[in-house]
Amino acid sequence: MNGLALWCFGTLLLVLSNITHAQAYPCSGPGPGEVVVGQTPASNGVASMPLCQRVDQGNTAPQAPPEKWESRWGAIVTDADKGVVGAASNEQSQDAAENAAISDCHARGGSKCKVEASYANSCGAVVTGGTGYNVGHAPTLDQTTKLGIKTCQKAGATDCRVYYTTCSPAVRIQ
Repeated sequence: MNGLALWCFGTLLLVLSNITHAQAYPCSGPGPGEVVVGQTPASNGVASMPLCQRVDQGNTAPQAPPEKWESRWGAIVTDADKGVVGAASNEQSQDAAENAAISDCHARGGSKCKVEASYANSCGAVVTGGTGYNVGHAPTLDQTTKLGIKTCQKAGATDCRVYYTTCSPAVRIQ
């Protein structure tokens, strides 16, 4: 290279190195992760040279691991003869929830404790009225109580009220 070509080449390198948003640089041809974006000018007997630039090969930001959720179970148990309610929530299995609710019912004085509802990742409610009671579950507390009141009213009661509610939402483990 003669002096003028070397000066032009050096100037070009200096200009290119100051471009931060898309740096191009002389190369002998594109390598892995590079593309040709232009050519240096040919002058004074100096051959032109390709200019390369690195290309984004996908998202370089670290990816968060996918969320993992674990189900949680709840159960409502009653002894209708004695008017006793037993309940459990946030258990890891249906059996665990039902067994805990039965134990709760017995601890409150129930002897004929019967599983009325068991549910995962939702809410349960006991609604009472002059004609009896109902137990149900739905995805949200609001839906559960509305369903219980509606069921109570369909049975002919006018004094329906929510007696007990509980929720067992899924738990994020990652």
